[in-house]
This record gives sequence, C-alpha cells and structure tokens, in this order.
Amino acid sequence: MAEESDELFIPMVDAQGRVTGAMDRATADYLASVAPDPTQAALDSVLSRTTRIKLFASRVDENRIFQFDVLRLDISDPARLASLREALRIVEDPDSFGHLLSIEDHQLELWAGDEHLSTLALLYWMAIRWPNIGSTTRG
Repeated sequence: MAEESDELFIPMVDAQGRVTGAMDRATADYLASVAPDPTQAALDSVLSRTTRIKLFASRVDENRIFQFDVLRLDISDPARLASLREALRIVEDPDSFGHLLSIEDHQLELWAGDEHLSTLALLYWMAIRWPNIGSTTRG
C-alpha cells in the first residue's frame, strides 16, 4: 500500500526528489501492491460460498461523497446465483491487468448467511475490482 495518509492524491517524486505530478490513492495502492494477480480460482472460491448477493447503485450525498446505498437487486435464489457465477469471468492474461482509472457506479456485496464475504466493484459492467477476496488485493 502507498504511504499511510488520508490524502486522496499522492505526489510523484523523481530520483532527484522533485515532485513531477500526482496520482490518486487507489492507483498508488495498486502500483505498490505485491499481492498476486487475480485468478478465476480466487473469485470462484468466494462465489462458491456465496448464498446471497446484493447489488447497490451509487449516489452522491449532500457532501458530494459517493454512497452505495441504493439497493437495486437482492438475490438468494440458488439458480440465479449459479447464473451469476457463470457470468463472472475474468481474463488471467498478465498483459491485461491494470488499474482502470474510474470510480465504480455499482457494487456487488457477497454474503454467506449473515457473514459479509466481499464486495466487488463494477466498472462499466465489463470490469470488476475486488480489494478483499482472500489475499488478492489487486484488481
């Protein structure tokens, strides 16, 4: 993870110590990560334990902060969960990994009974970011 701070942007410093730009914290954390690349097996592992999925949309609150509290979908039917598991596929090509410089507009919360397993960020309905599936923190 990038240096600990509440700052949203991290200065980029060259070899001579000069600030040459800035990057957002999520990108800095991604670049500093030594976690393994995401795998379908890691995703499948958490999905196999999932008994309920909640889809939340975002809104901007009165303080201009993104909140994910607009419930769009709540699935616990085993057949529908199986369909979603089949649809969630990632590409395991190291050349395709990177950090999409975008804020998600939806989140999938994965639950096993009352236990919150993980939250997947949905970006443009074609990419996911999961910061907390197992030891995988890249994505």
